[in-house]
Amino acid sequence: MTEWQIIWCLFDDIFKYEIISQVSEKYFKTSLTKNLFIFCRENILENNIINKDLLLIKFSDHKDIIDQYLVPVNTSIYKAYIEKLTEEYTKDRLDEFSNKIISEQINTENIYSEIDSLVRNISPDNSHKMIYVADVVGKIVEELMSNDETIDGVKTYIPSLDEKLNGLKPGNYVVIAGRPSMGKTAFASHIALKNVLNNIPTLFFSLEMNQKQLLLRMFASELKIPLYKLKRKMLNEAEKIAVKNMQKKFEEMPLIIDEAILDIHMMMAKIQRARMKYPELGLIVIDYLQLMTSKGLNENEAVTNVSRGIKLIAKKFNLPVIILSQLNRLCEQRENKRPQMSDLRASGSIEQDADVIMFLYRDYYYNGNPKHEALCEINVNKFRDGEIGKVIVEYDLKKQFFKDIDHNSMLWKEASKFYKVE
Repeated sequence: MTEWQIIWCLFDDIFKYEIISQVSEKYFKTSLTKNLFIFCRENILENNIINKDLLLIKFSDHKDIIDQYLVPVNTSIYKAYIEKLTEEYTKDRLDEFSNKIISEQINTENIYSEIDSLVRNISPDNSHKMIYVADVVGKIVEELMSNDETIDGVKTYIPSLDEKLNGLKPGNYVVIAGRPSMGKTAFASHIALKNVLNNIPTLFFSLEMNQKQLLLRMFASELKIPLYKLKRKMLNEAEKIAVKNMQKKFEEMPLIIDEAILDIHMMMAKIQRARMKYPELGLIVIDYLQLMTSKGLNENEAVTNVSRGIKLIAKKFNLPVIILSQLNRLCEQRENKRPQMSDLRASGSIEQDADVIMFLYRDYYYNGNPKHEALCEINVNKFRDGEIGKVIVEYDLKKQFFKDIDHNSMLWKEASKFYKVE
């Protein structure tokens, strides 16, 4: 009966997102209730209306069963239903494990793998729980009393930006947007590369480039070798040695690259699988938002559905999710071509959902001043936890790397003159 109670709760607009973030289809015993849950979840993520009448039509072969068991319940106690459902699932898995021991299907050779499988099966899919303030406030105050200045989140490895953002926090939905040739993918791959080289497991959904293209960019960025030389195999002997020496380090990186065009539900499944490989998965990067699939009636509705799903993923897995986004052409028609919030496609939903929105802008692309070729603006136009503002960095397009500008360099002098900064 609990399974039917959970399904009815999915009709509640207030609680439905919380429920699908905590409940897995594996908790359902019958194929019918499992399929009903999956159908409801997919439609919730697509922002479609669901109700009993829809299920009776969609699953007409089981109309009598649905009509009998899917009855109104008190949706405000959905947490009690979830707790009962997970308890029933856990009990069933423990019973299976006991039966395997009794029937001698488990022996000294496979007991550890069986225990590991059991633990993974009964572990909750979400990482959120109720927190009592009394249990955590002491630790927070102790941290505040220390004089250790640390970046409280995943680093971008651009010190000036990290100082501004104080790192990308768990649960943050981060948008990096810009027109073509502004360096969006290079910036995202820079963040991913620096983190995996510092042993932060990262899942990179590369929907536009294949894994070879992405890895060549990473080799170029880390070794400071022009990308075209890697693409055309024009390396000199010193560069070949450098690539070979970097091979082992790259092979050991905790990085997963996924090239498939996905919807939110498929992406969640891929993330769950990645966490089995790397339980300490610390960062997700998606390149880019408009390539994700959705059943929206038009582009704005599709982007809205995807944006809400990304927010759900960030909260569910409690890690920062960086997603790249295209801009519409409106900025091209203005005299000042720096992006604005309204330039985001389906800007309303993205602006509302995102915790951080950064626009990349290269003045050189429009005005062609060779002294500005290496300058890139990172405009933080939304920052839920702090102040918005601009960071000016060096971007080497040929070698695909970003870094802070040396304040003793000619580039900084030019930047200071152009941006009127000290």
